[in-house]
Amino acid sequence: MTEELAPKNWQSAAAITLDSIFDLAGISPATSAPDQSARMAMLLPQFDEIVENIFKDKNVESELIEEQFSELAVIAFAAFCAEANITQRAAINEIFDTVVGKQKMYGHGNIARFGLEGIAVRLNDKIERLINLSKHDGPVLFEPLVDTWLDIVGYSLIAIMWIRGWFMLPLKTDKKNTSDI
Repeated sequence: MTEELAPKNWQSAAAITLDSIFDLAGISPATSAPDQSARMAMLLPQFDEIVENIFKDKNVESELIEEQFSELAVIAFAAFCAEANITQRAAINEIFDTVVGKQKMYGHGNIARFGLEGIAVRLNDKIERLINLSKHDGPVLFEPLVDTWLDIVGYSLIAIMWIRGWFMLPLKTDKKNTSDI
């Protein structure tokens, strides 16, 4: 599933990866799921497969794991769009701005230290938060459901970039440089 394009910086890698998620969302059953609980029912077994492949079956091909993270991203993307009540294109822009902003704050080291296993643990935290938040009838104080879905898309995107070998690309900092790819 590796793209033909070879990005030169982190932002272009994120954009290419998000575009592939956007394309997959157009054909995914997750986008027509009736509600959040239906999307969660799709998300949980998908994440369980990822965990199984990362932690227990070390011989799984990276293409399969990338495909699984892509499916996870699409499910979370559809849920984020529904929860935020925004279009898919607006969602892509918000996700891009969020992951780039967080990458600028955190840098490469927080993911690089533990790689795919660390991403899976972070995703588990988000999914457990999602499960817990889904049990609440009213609003929560700090991290609403929409933020949780956004985080799941973001970490899935990071996992795909990691698998493709793109996560460690430098962040583009020169605003005069218009070369995205």
